[in-house]
Amino acid sequence: MDICPEKSRPALAIDYAGPVLGWPVPRLGRARADEWHLSGEHLSERYRQFIILALGETILATGNFYRLSSRDLVDTTAFLLTFWTVVFLWWTYFYRTTSSLAAKIDTAADPYRLNLRASYTHLLMVAGILLTGIGGELMLKGPDAHRSAGNVVAILVGPLTFLVGRMIFEAWVFGRLTKHCLAAVVACLLLSPVAAQLPPLAVGLLGAATITVVAIFDLTHRARTAGEVNPASGGNALRRHPA
Repeated sequence: MDICPEKSRPALAIDYAGPVLGWPVPRLGRARADEWHLSGEHLSERYRQFIILALGETILATGNFYRLSSRDLVDTTAFLLTFWTVVFLWWTYFYRTTSSLAAKIDTAADPYRLNLRASYTHLLMVAGILLTGIGGELMLKGPDAHRSAGNVVAILVGPLTFLVGRMIFEAWVFGRLTKHCLAAVVACLLLSPVAAQLPPLAVGLLGAATITVVAIFDLTHRARTAGEVNPASGGNALRRHPA
């Protein structure tokens, strides 16, 4: 699975370099930040669509790889582990991460800078989702393959990249540090030497367990953050919980 196809790389570079450079136009100069009229709801919806597309691409690519495999018990387990991980990546994003992004952009003193931060951190989260799909393909290629540090990196780097992107997003945009998310990343890094001795399927289980634990903490500790998203409402309604 090619994370960034050749034809899309120039477009991606323009899309991300343009705001930083102020969209320079000959004779007209650069656009100033105070000239931008940003809609928080529009931008928030746009970021949600990016995540949905990345999640869908990961599931489709992994499912296609599974279809071409022997589809025995081991291959099925590898596919289900990847699918489970993707489901909880979806949960940790839509349940918590986008809780009040629209309102934050609309009320920010510098919405332009805030949107740039959201944009770049979402790129990191999308990369984590796509890398999770690559890890799933690696498990399907050889669930019982040779134990190596390379396997650990390839399989764990997706979920960890997503979690790091989420932490930076919440720190930059909302000014909060998700401690249980940080603890999960640190725990995985500390366990990496041990995981290097495990087969790819076991490493995939570690990645899935990490995302699941973060999702459980998001659910049980939601009272610490006001304005969490109510999943039953489709991600648009806000709910407040007593501290």
